[in-house]
Amino acid sequence: MPSTKPDSHRTGTTLGARSIGRAALVLRTLSTFGPRGAALKEIAAASGLPKATVHRILAALLEARLIERLETTRDYRLGPELFAFGATMAEVAD
Repeated sequence: MPSTKPDSHRTGTTLGARSIGRAALVLRTLSTFGPRGAALKEIAAASGLPKATVHRILAALLEARLIERLETTRDYRLGPELFAFGATMAEVAD
């Protein structure tokens, strides 16, 4: 009897790609706020994503050090790992 379950590899790939796209959207959105950063509410509003989704993405980005959270305001801004990526790209584009 054939399985009625969706192909988990294919489903995982699709969901993974969508998650990466959403994370990229959050990073691009966060970059528009500059060094002052932005609150979760502001990022969600500007990106058009639900707050719960943005919260999950921000948690993963924090863990990867792609963003950081300011101690004074608790706002989020781009983090040190993105600076490292940019430095590498500067060498490539130079």
